[in-house]
Amino acid sequence: MTTEDARQLILMLIQDLRPEVHDDAKLIELNFGCPLADSDHWDVWRVHAHVGHEPNAICLCHDFEGLPDPCKIGILLHEYGHLFGGNSDAEADLWVEEELGIDLDYVETLQWVHPDELR
Repeated sequence: MTTEDARQLILMLIQDLRPEVHDDAKLIELNFGCPLADSDHWDVWRVHAHVGHEPNAICLCHDFEGLPDPCKIGILLHEYGHLFGGNSDAEADLWVEEELGIDLDYVETLQWVHPDELR
């Protein structure tokens, strides 16, 4: 699964479960190879993405594409959670759980979604 495939899957979930935020979610771009995301990843290996320094964007480090699919989906969901639910990691995860009904797990400190959660 490409990162764009993961993004489209998440947008479908948002459209089905939170249609009122779907139009805003569609405007969010993925910024691959953000120098700040790369720097953050080099400093702390578990950091692959962030939001907040570019409007309407989720910034991704170069290594993001090589992650397993459940991690790509989990990290992207978490970042959408930041955009719609709050700044703290707990607020982001809570938005994903309460608004989309998906529990994010952490595997080796990376957000992860069990494939059964997406059915």
